[in-house]
Amino acid sequence: ELGIIHKFDPDGTMTTFADGFEFPAGLAFDREGVLYVADDSGNVYKMTAQGRQIFAGGFGDPDGLAFDQQGNLYVADTAQGKVFKITPAGVVSVFASGRDLCRGLAFDALDNLYVTARESIFRVTSQGKVTLFATGFDLLFGIAFDSLGNLYVSDGNNFAVYKIMTAGLAYTPSEGDFSQLTHNLAEGTYTHILKDGTRMNFDSQGLHV
Repeated sequence: ELGIIHKFDPDGTMTTFADGFEFPAGLAFDREGVLYVADDSGNVYKMTAQGRQIFAGGFGDPDGLAFDQQGNLYVADTAQGKVFKITPAGVVSVFASGRDLCRGLAFDALDNLYVTARESIFRVTSQGKVTLFATGFDLLFGIAFDSLGNLYVSDGNNFAVYKIMTAGLAYTPSEGDFSQLTHNLAEGTYTHILKDGTRMNFDSQGLHV
């Protein structure tokens, strides 16, 4: 059933936390533990003890959510290809744009924002400078950091979750996935091995099969 947010207790018990949404996509907690929800209705909701309330609206297709260290909320709008910034007071502005199908958002320890958009991951500094961090994937969705600074990203078309280690190497952490990916981000080169065995080598000059 669509439109429901489920809550899982530490022992794995599942309960319904909230319902009545159109298609809740992105979830994020602020520093006070308040949950925010990006919904296909075009709204970002704030969940309070009194129920849900619209925190910001008018988006095309809000997806990923993430908070920075100052408590600002960032929203990936897949339909508009933009990342919006919302201050704690609710002021909305465009933080970055021009990224088709941007979905997942995550901040590193230095407050740089990482954005998934189709086959690529972009890094955006707090000043809004955008650089390409990694590419050669297929169709990226969620993205998250662990406590050691390693980055995880899900690839919907490859049915895989990739891990990009702090040292700059990326690999598929589980067996049986559709592809394997290795990066040397420091040198700007990476190799993508497809399921049929095709080796795709990338460098600063482009693709070499």
